[in-house]
Amino acid sequence: MKKKKMLLIFLIIVTCILILIGSYKNNYNLAIQPPSKTWSKEVSVATATTKNAPVILKEENRILIAYENNKNLNIVATNTIGEVLQTKEYEVNEELVNNVLLTKSVDGYILMLNSIVDGEGYLLKIYVDKDLNEVNRENIKGINSTYQLDNNNIVVAYNDRLEIMNTLEDNTVSIPANTIDMLSACKSKEGFLICYMEDSSFIKAITFNEGIISKPMLVEEIAKNNRVTYKNMSCSSDRENGYTMFEQYVKGELHSCRLFEFPIAGGEVKESKPRINESNELINAIGVYSDEEGGKFYTIIDNSYGKKESRRGIAAFVVKDGKINKIEPVTRTRGVCINPYISENYISYLSFRDEDLYDVVIASTDEEFKAINNLPRDSEKKSAITYTIEGLMNSFVCIIIVGFPWIAIGLVLSGAVTFLDYKLSNKQKKIAYIIVATLTTCAKIFFIIKMFYVKYVYMLPPAIAPIYIGVIICTIIAVITYSYGYYSYTSEFEGIFISKFALSLLIDALLTLMIYAPLII
Repeated sequence: MKKKKMLLIFLIIVTCILILIGSYKNNYNLAIQPPSKTWSKEVSVATATTKNAPVILKEENRILIAYENNKNLNIVATNTIGEVLQTKEYEVNEELVNNVLLTKSVDGYILMLNSIVDGEGYLLKIYVDKDLNEVNRENIKGINSTYQLDNNNIVVAYNDRLEIMNTLEDNTVSIPANTIDMLSACKSKEGFLICYMEDSSFIKAITFNEGIISKPMLVEEIAKNNRVTYKNMSCSSDRENGYTMFEQYVKGELHSCRLFEFPIAGGEVKESKPRINESNELINAIGVYSDEEGGKFYTIIDNSYGKKESRRGIAAFVVKDGKINKIEPVTRTRGVCINPYISENYISYLSFRDEDLYDVVIASTDEEFKAINNLPRDSEKKSAITYTIEGLMNSFVCIIIVGFPWIAIGLVLSGAVTFLDYKLSNKQKKIAYIIVATLTTCAKIFFIIKMFYVKYVYMLPPAIAPIYIGVIICTIIAVITYSYGYYSYTSEFEGIFISKFALSLLIDALLTLMIYAPLII
């Protein structure tokens, strides 16, 4: 009898270990996955206090990322797979930075920031050589807002005009414009599409190609309203149409995102309020040129992580006629990811690290970049361990929440046997134990199927998704745990029935829920 009890204790321990190994493997397989088939895993290149989008500039043999940190500007250089080669800091001591820009020049690069001093906007230009050493500085006053078009061009808004600066060729073209409230731009089929809001009412669009700016096209006139404000304009284009989207706030709260779709050559304008998963919070969107029909945007939404969790991060989507499709996650980290900047097949963004501190992160669709950075990481092993421990803790909680029905049935039945225990012979006590264990096991199987194979069946891994697999799992665990209780109780018949049965009941519930609870909580 003692050997049988020791064997059953060993089987219980082995079962527990196997369940934990299975849970860890499931978590690890999820942790090592990239965010999507298109985008690579994230690569952290720096930490910063900024909340402005870091700017990425790709060259043949290296990548440059510009960002703000502790009131100063920084450039970090990496090789083509994201390994940091060099970091340079440029002192500016500016508390309010609207955005950071980085473009090429004839002799190197121009690092820029847009800010305000004494109520007037300005653009600070720091000229650096190819080794990232500072050469000279220039301060241009009267600039209210800026937007980077590509590695060579930026658009700037003055009180009375828009200017497009080509920093590589050192030339500028301009077009008259009144007060610019919002500004955005993207590549188009033959150049650039620039959208802006003028005088808080007029949404306009222009095209720019080979130094020529088109006549402004009125996309929409919006009635002014003191209760309504607009923020974060973005725009996209496909082969024929332009798309401009911005956030609409009512009394300071996000109300919706408004999207205007218009033919670039002129024609009917369509308005819509796109939503993803019934959510209108498409915040901090960035538009790019789309090779397919529809506008392509990157925005911050809740992305699915596995089957049970969502993480606030960046996703790409295509929108046409107000309908969103082809949603693709770009980020996967547990910390919130914000403020993307897209340059061809590279993206830079911020990932929350700690209070007022972010990781400056890059990712890519480049095959070489993915081949190196999509390999399993030590951090992912630690993440899998953390999730496994969390799952174990959730299993204990679920004993009360999920396991209560069949545990209550088991306690009631065992309590009844305990009450009649003095009238039963040893043989009858054995039979009573087997009957109570069988009924409790049937109750457990019923409630497990009801909860996990009906309500949450879509969350189960394929390996245990069939109902008969669930029945087998529940039965095997019950046979092992209740057999231990049976031999423990019948070895001397001196213990109280309910105490011997309750121990097996709780072990059975815990082992069972260690399999299922982590999958939904």
